Amino acid sequence: MHLQRSTFRGQKSAHVFLMTRFRLAACILILFLILVVRPVSAQSENAPGTLTLTDTVMFLDASPELVALEDPTGLLGLDAVRRRDGEFEPLTTHTLGQTDSAFWLRVTIQNESARDWLLHLPSPQLDVVWIFIPGPNGDYREIRTGRTLPIFHREIIHEDPVLLLPEDLREDLPIYIRLATQRSIMETYVWLHQAQAFAAFHRDFDFLMDVFSGVLTGLGLYNLLLFLFIRQRVYIYYVLYIFCFNFMWLSDLGLGYRFFWPWAPGWNQIAILTLAYAAMIFIVLFTREFLQTAMRTPLIDRILLAMIAIKLISWVAVLLNPSPKFLNLMTPTLVIGFLPGLPPAGIPSHAA
Repeated sequence: MHLQRSTFRGQKSAHVFLMTRFRLAACILILFLILVVRPVSAQSENAPGTLTLTDTVMFLDASPELVALEDPTGLLGLDAVRRRDGEFEPLTTHTLGQTDSAFWLRVTIQNESARDWLLHLPSPQLDVVWIFIPGPNGDYREIRTGRTLPIFHREIIHEDPVLLLPEDLREDLPIYIRLATQRSIMETYVWLHQAQAFAAFHRDFDFLMDVFSGVLTGLGLYNLLLFLFIRQRVYIYYVLYIFCFNFMWLSDLGLGYRFFWPWAPGWNQIAILTLAYAAMIFIVLFTREFLQTAMRTPLIDRILLAMIAIKLISWVAVLLNPSPKFLNLMTPTLVIGFLPGLPPAGIPSHAA
């Protein structure tokens, strides 16, 4: 009996060590992506709302040159917006939070480059993206994209809205972009890339994301094997948490929609919230089993069970009422939900 307890304690200590090392590695990788992988952009020196493309520039951040018009009703069309061109104003921030309003962006592009250029909106969680490109005859071509439409309908299959700019782009007419979203944060970032540079950068970016996701998958499979051999529920709860967190993270980047469920835009709209709440529930169950709160601390155990009930109710409520105001109200439940996962990594001596 003493030998079995010692073995179990050793297994728990090794499990805690692996969790701590994994979290440290994840933090280092994310810091590397922020500091190293993010491309350096060139800023425009033209008048506000105008950008010039040249062969010497590989990436161009168009966001500082955007002017915007808010449409609180969400009913304005292109013709109505063009009649209100004088009401467009520069943006003071490009993260507008959760809002019911639609936003129209405007930018004029002067192409002095002989290479192919891409218009890129690095926001995979935007529900509706309409892009209006001026043609040689002064008419506009409308491209509709966003996460509410099947990804196969996009001109370029990518997790973000990406569009190849035409060679005969009218330089005296602006490009208009309409954005609307409900279950996610409104972001108005716009980039311009040379096509070859864009492909090279995202090949490296996808490789790093594959490595990180592979580490999570390997960690989950390792703990799944431990569960199959040892038959302790703490491992299966941890496996379910790892896989929910992995797919939640991939869904947030748009990679889940691109590679795993491209035929299901309806599921894609609720995937992040569903996987986030599922991950929170499994991390609470893992905490209960790991710390054996039902036996050692009944009061804390009841609190954890109450947290699970709150998460289930919150998840159903958010699905039934996805308005931005309600999502803002429920945001603290998402943040607090992951806190129970912290104690097991910090107090291994109490769990042993």
